[in-house]
Amino acid sequence: MHKYVLRRVMLLVPVLLGVTFVVFSIMALTPGDPGTLILGQNASEEAIRQINEQLGHNDPFLVKYFRYVKNAVRGDFGSSYRTQKPVFQEIFVRFPTTLKLAIGATLLAAVIGIPIGIISAVKQYSLLDMVTTVTAIFLASVPQFWLGLMLILFFALRMRLLPAIGVDTYKGYIMPMFTLSLPVAASILRLTRTAMLEVIRQDYIRTARAKGAKELTIILRHALKNALLPIITIVGLNFGYLLGGTVLVEAIFGIPGVGTLTITSIRMKDMPQTTASIIFLSATYCTILLAMDILYAYVDPRLRARFAK
Repeated sequence: MHKYVLRRVMLLVPVLLGVTFVVFSIMALTPGDPGTLILGQNASEEAIRQINEQLGHNDPFLVKYFRYVKNAVRGDFGSSYRTQKPVFQEIFVRFPTTLKLAIGATLLAAVIGIPIGIISAVKQYSLLDMVTTVTAIFLASVPQFWLGLMLILFFALRMRLLPAIGVDTYKGYIMPMFTLSLPVAASILRLTRTAMLEVIRQDYIRTARAKGAKELTIILRHALKNALLPIITIVGLNFGYLLGGTVLVEAIFGIPGVGTLTITSIRMKDMPQTTASIIFLSATYCTILLAMDILYAYVDPRLRARFAK
C-alpha cells in the first residue's frame, strides 16, 4: 500500500511542473511588467527599468522559468509584486474561507444528491423519479452566476433574510454554498441513480429479496455499499473542483478567498502570486485525488487484496 501511495505522490512532480510551465507561458504572453506594477504609472522609466532588471524580468523565458523552479524547490516562491509580502502568506490567510465554502458545498451536495438518487433508483419510472430527473437536468444546466444572482435578488434584497455579500457570519455562507452545491448535487443525483439501478438488478440482490431480507437492509447494506465507488469518485472530484472553482461565486458574493486572490493577481500581472496560487490549488486537487484512491482500497476488498501483494 505504501508503495502505491509513494508512486502517486511522485506523479505530482511532473503535474506541478506542467502547471507551472503553462502559467509562466500565459503570463509571459500578456502585456505589462513588474516595475510598472510596483512603482506605479507615474514612476520614471529609469526606475522602472532598474526594478525590472533586479527582478530578472528581461531575462529569456526559460531562464526565468528554471530560476523559479530552482527557488521553489528550496521553498522560496517569491514575493507578491503588489504587496511585497511572501506569496503563501496571502494564500494561507484566504484559504480557510475557500476551504469552508468547498467543504460545506460538497457536504450539502452529497446530502441532497445521494438520498434522492437512491430513492429515484428504487422508485424507477415513478412520478418522483421523473420529477427528480428533470430537476437534476435543469440544475446541471443553470449557470452559477445566474443562480447566485437570483438567490441574492430573492433572499437578500426582497426577503432580507441573508447578507448579499461577505462571510462575516455563518449566514454569509448559506447562499454561496447553495449556489455551488445545487449543480453538483444534480450530477451526484444522476450518478447515484445510475449506479444504484445497475446494482439492484444483480442476482445477489434478487437472492437477498428471495431470502426475505428487509428492503431497507437490501438497499443500504448490499446495494449502496457496492455502488459507493463511483459515488466516492464524483464527490471527491467535485470537492477538488469546488476548491479551485469558487472564483465566480467568490466574486459574486464578495468573498475574500483564494479564487478572488488568483483573479486579482492575474489582472495585475502579479506572476509570483498567480503562479503560487495556481500551484497551491493544483497540489490540493491532486492530494484529494490521492485520498480518493486510498479510500477506494478501504471500500473495495478487491483493491485491498491487490495492494497487499
